[in-house]
Amino acid sequence: MPKQIKTEDLINSIVQMKVQKGASNKTILDFLQNDLEYGQTYAYQMLKEARKRIQVIWDKQTEGALEESKAQLEEMYEKAFGRKDYKLALEVRKEMNKMLGLNSPEKIDITSGGDKITEIKIIEVKNGEKPGDENNDGVQSN
Repeated sequence: MPKQIKTEDLINSIVQMKVQKGASNKTILDFLQNDLEYGQTYAYQMLKEARKRIQVIWDKQTEGALEESKAQLEEMYEKAFGRKDYKLALEVRKEMNKMLGLNSPEKIDITSGGDKITEIKIIEVKNGEKPGDENNDGVQSN
């Protein structure tokens, strides 16, 4: 028979496991199902409720970390600029811009698996032929 724990206490326990101990979803579900003997549906419901609270906590932590990083970078920029180390100041400014999302997104070629493209092959396709209908030396067949 499942152990009787107040829903509020159970959700708080899940939040604590996730935030303070870094428990995975699987670990939490195993705990709820095996140790506390709750059914799978109820375990998932409790995890879902806990996730809402966890997201609020993580949002606050992320916001605080962002503000702290921003302040540190501003201080580094100011010191570098004051020492007339413009190269360092530029690097710090680039990092600040990246952190604040001021850069355009990086473009990654997904067709090459992220590898640099060094050669582009252009194939002439004649009317009625399909791309890839070529012999081993790369010459289109007629």
